[in-house]
Amino acid sequence: MNYQLLGENIQIIRKHRKMKQQELADAIGINLQSLSKIERGVNYPTFETLEKIINVLDVTPNELLTGEWEQTSHVEQFIMEVVKREEDFNVSLDSLPDHEYFQSQEEWQFYMKAKLSEYIQKTRSVICSPDQIVIGAGIQSLLHILCPLNHKKRTVFFRDSEFVQGMTVFEDHNYRIAGSAEEEIGMYYVSPSQMTRFGGVMPIQERLELVGRAEKEHFLIIEDDYNSEFKYFQKPVPSLQGLSGGRNVIYLGTFSKMLLPSIRISYMILPPELMETYEKRKNNYNQTASKAEQIALTQFIRDGHLASQVRKSRKIHLAKAEKLAESIHKVFGDTVNVKIGEAGFMVQIIFSNGTDVKKVAKAARKEGLTFREAEGHTLLLTCAGVESDKYEEAMQILAKCVIIDNMK
Repeated sequence: MNYQLLGENIQIIRKHRKMKQQELADAIGINLQSLSKIERGVNYPTFETLEKIINVLDVTPNELLTGEWEQTSHVEQFIMEVVKREEDFNVSLDSLPDHEYFQSQEEWQFYMKAKLSEYIQKTRSVICSPDQIVIGAGIQSLLHILCPLNHKKRTVFFRDSEFVQGMTVFEDHNYRIAGSAEEEIGMYYVSPSQMTRFGGVMPIQERLELVGRAEKEHFLIIEDDYNSEFKYFQKPVPSLQGLSGGRNVIYLGTFSKMLLPSIRISYMILPPELMETYEKRKNNYNQTASKAEQIALTQFIRDGHLASQVRKSRKIHLAKAEKLAESIHKVFGDTVNVKIGEAGFMVQIIFSNGTDVKKVAKAARKEGLTFREAEGHTLLLTCAGVESDKYEEAMQILAKCVIIDNMK
């Protein structure tokens, strides 16, 4: 963990809160010299001190550790348990409050998967038993497990052609990447909860058609349910896995976005038709996800903290997206159209026909602005990773670039 970065973040947020160093030291119960060493990156705070700093400064652990903090954020106490346990990679089962109920590592793993299956059945209408769940450190590691299990045609179609990392894994296992969904394929990779960078969600009718086609043409769907938690203007649409009755769909999910970026816990739910092959091969695979993080995550889910964190994060990011849209309207008025994505963190600016968006984006990048996409008359902005009180200033810079372009 970067001690220097953490110290700098504490100092920046403390000053923004208009707190003197002595005031913060008194509030968290340490002396001034100790806090000074923490802020300079000389010493790292104990877990208890770090928890107190987060409470007093009113930030989330993720925001404090990465520097991406928001004034309206609420501290989720239990996330700090993840941080604490992450420092002890070899934590034993004895650290669990319920450790006396488990006679082996296998019993503990089943308990974790049972809690996970309860959660995803409730939130995403997924149909599975605990033994169908495979845990791994990231989506790519799970795809390496999946590829050898498939006995169907070794051709895969990617609905999102920009997922190069995923394509590379399949190519490493001698799969052919199909250029069209109309080809004869063995697998169909799709992220229905975020179909585009802008956050388009696959409608229920299209989901049913895809599930029906997979059953008719005997191919497997790989449902990467990326960003399924962030649905701002509608209730979450049932997963493809749930709509299929648990057949013909491999379901992929991750917790990295909802907890800390350093938390690498993802999971894969295998359909019954792949389970026999997996059972024969599973002992050949090493567990890539941290045991400590799995323990903390299980308690996080069991005690209801994850569901609470999802609701709070959704509320915070919607507020940020609306604030960004408001800043755009304030600066540009009616000269542009603004749209907030259905899912994710994206806001779209649509300019008039006379604006060369690519030239504007190039000029704005030189001024320190970044964009996810600049095509046609559209700029795609993200509200994540930027303080909301900087939005209007950023839009003023963008407006100057537009004016200069229009004068040419």
